[in-house]
Formats: sequence, C-alpha cells, structure tokens
Amino acid sequence: MSATAAALDRWFLGPPPGPDAEAVLYCLPPAGAGATGYLGWRRHAPAGLHVQPVQPPGRENRITEPPDLSTDELAEALCRRTDRPYALYGHSMGGVVAHAVVQALVRSGAPLPSRVYVGAAPPPLSPMSWLGRWLDAGDSDLVRETAALGGTPARVLAHARTRERLVRVLRSDLGWLAAHRPAVQPPLPVPLRGFAGDRDPLVGLDAMTGWRSFTDRSYVLRAVRGGHFFHLEDPRTLARAVAADLRLTEEDL
Repeated sequence: MSATAAALDRWFLGPPPGPDAEAVLYCLPPAGAGATGYLGWRRHAPAGLHVQPVQPPGRENRITEPPDLSTDELAEALCRRTDRPYALYGHSMGGVVAHAVVQALVRSGAPLPSRVYVGAAPPPLSPMSWLGRWLDAGDSDLVRETAALGGTPARVLAHARTRERLVRVLRSDLGWLAAHRPAVQPPLPVPLRGFAGDRDPLVGLDAMTGWRSFTDRSYVLRAVRGGHFFHLEDPRTLARAVAADLRLTEEDL
C-alpha cells in the first residue's frame, strides 16, 4: 500500500521548489546524519537550482520515527515531486541509497534524474572492512571512530541523550548498508558523477572507480580536497561543481 501524501512529504526538509527553479537537486545524507547539513548548499547554488535536502526517518525533525529506511517509499516520494528536471546527490551511504532509489524508479517507469552524483560513497557490494568493525564495536568505540572522521557536531557528542540517538540511527543505517543487495538490473540509464576526498580514509579515489560499472552512460570521477565529509568542509566548491555539470548537454559529456 502506498504511503499517505503527508508521510511522503516528510522526506523533504524545507519548502518545495518555487516556480522559478529550473531544476531540483535532491541531497541524501550519510549514515547516522540528518539533512540539515545540506542547507548551507543553498547559499552557493545558482538561482535556477533548488537544493532540496532529503530527510530519512529517525533524525532531526523526524526523530520520533523509527530509523527504518525504505528506498521504495523515497522513490514514491520523489515521483510526487518530479514536475521538472532533477538530479540526486548522495554522500557516503547516501550514494548507495541514491542508486537503490533510481533502480526503483526504473522499475516503476517513473521520470529519471538527469544525473546521479555520489560523494565518498562505497559502490554497492564493494569490500568495506571498516563496516564490519563498526558493526561489532561497542557504543563508545563506534562514536569515537565515526567522530574522528569529522562531520559530527560537537553538541551531539556533548550530551548522553544525543549520543544515544546518534548510535541508534547509525546502527540502523549501518545494518541497512551491510544487508543491502542491489536489485539485479542492467546498469542505470543515467550518467553518474563521482567525487572523492583526497584525504578520505574510508572511500578514496580508487574505491570510487568502482561506480563505473553501475551506469551504461558516462561516468566522471573527480578528486576534491577534504576528508570523508568534504561535502560539509567545502560546500561551496561541491555545490558549484554540481551546478556547473548540470548545465552541460548530453553531447558535451
């Protein structure tokens, strides 16, 4: 049964795009994180591009909900809003989620994004030695390891209750990532663009080359300055790179 319109609208943080927006960039957060990290991108995007953060359940304004991720429901939510060209950006686990969502859109015959951008994202089914270590770690060790990568606000780490909420969501997301098996389908009929941080200890440039086999269109991989959470370290550079790429025609690729 399809979710209600109100339930589907909860996937999106902030207002929908206005009539002047020529395209929408839907941004999916990393494991354990919420969508507010993308709000800063709006300052750097051109007027014609509406940055729309995607909010999974169990975090920030959806904190009262179980942190259970349904890519089919997110695909349905996107279908309700695809009234103009759009693209997806997924960071870390968000890139794997973006791939699964587009697979669901392909199966349903829905309008597809013009681009899928993946940043610091492990290709589906690729070896991830750190994932098993994190799944087996105690709460304190898990928080310490993930916090060492940056990207976790100090106020989250300073209070026991917020740390507990972080661990709850993070364990749910890591469990999803460990269990995820992409549907057996042809490569996506959508161009892929990859970004890799030059100081990322988890998913570097070599690992990101694996995304090439997940599209039957073009794949362009770009190294950027930063660690695993470079989308927060330098949002201006990344938002402008995505906006510039969206202005290219298919013949330019």
